[in-house]
Amino acid sequence: MLLRPRPTTAVAPLARAAFSTSTPARLPPKRQVDVEALRRLQDAQQRAAQSKRGAQAQQQLGIDYERQDFGKLEPYVRPANSFLGLSSAEWGQVVTFQRPFSFRSIWDFVSATVVTWGLEWYHRDLLCQWKEFPLSRRFLLFGRAGAAHAWGGTTAKEMYEDLNRAIAAGDLNKIKSLTQFTLQSSTEAQLRALHPPPPVASRYSKSFQPTALSKKQYEWRLHRYVAPPRVVSTRSLSADRNTANPDPKKRLAQVVVRFQSEQSLTEVGKEPKPRLVKDYIMFERRLWNDKGWKMRDRLYEDPGLEPLEDNKKVEGGNA
Repeated sequence: MLLRPRPTTAVAPLARAAFSTSTPARLPPKRQVDVEALRRLQDAQQRAAQSKRGAQAQQQLGIDYERQDFGKLEPYVRPANSFLGLSSAEWGQVVTFQRPFSFRSIWDFVSATVVTWGLEWYHRDLLCQWKEFPLSRRFLLFGRAGAAHAWGGTTAKEMYEDLNRAIAAGDLNKIKSLTQFTLQSSTEAQLRALHPPPPVASRYSKSFQPTALSKKQYEWRLHRYVAPPRVVSTRSLSADRNTANPDPKKRLAQVVVRFQSEQSLTEVGKEPKPRLVKDYIMFERRLWNDKGWKMRDRLYEDPGLEPLEDNKKVEGGNA
């Protein structure tokens, strides 16, 4: 007897679901995404990120702009006791037509000097307009020179004397508040020479002392001015990056003042011996901020003029 397989009947999916004991999982409803709102949100986030980066870059640019060294604005330092930049011996050669002077070289030199005088008058007038130089009567032709020398005899003179006192006292904070750039570096080097740091000894050596060594005490004394402080060069430059519409107040000013004095720098308790010192100090002012004038460099008439470090040797001590 042959056994045949029992036929199976097809069950519809709906019936199979009806007779099933487990309930089917429901699909979550489809989300309705607002494409336009999403685009606006992404654009707003991008603009906020760009604005933040731009603000940080602008802040960093402002910091770098305040610290930027613009260099020296081509100052003209005329030698003392000279006329048109020539000494009496050189003028003797000019009058007697001795070499190496010629008519062409004399004409070029005199014309350049006249142009320099015009530049001096122009830049001094600008500083008088910005109330940096005290000008009492504006209509006077030579009033700008008097105002410049008056500033050199007050503000520049006080800063120059404060700097020398700070060097003698070893006040580094005062030096940093008065100087910047080249003059600050050279003054700090002079300060380290006058006040060397104490030697560092090992704790286990016999020469170890728990207390720091006391630094030397110096006294700077100004005996007299051989000539009053005098402004010998005035220059200014527009420092605004917006060349299309520059801000007239955003300018950099540099003034060179000549100091001729008898002064001494000696150790405390020793007799001072005055020396004749001639200094040409360049002062710098950024007119767009309220930090005031700073001393930035020291200039010389010619390469043979001794610098301040050589002129101010300590009497009886090792500086």
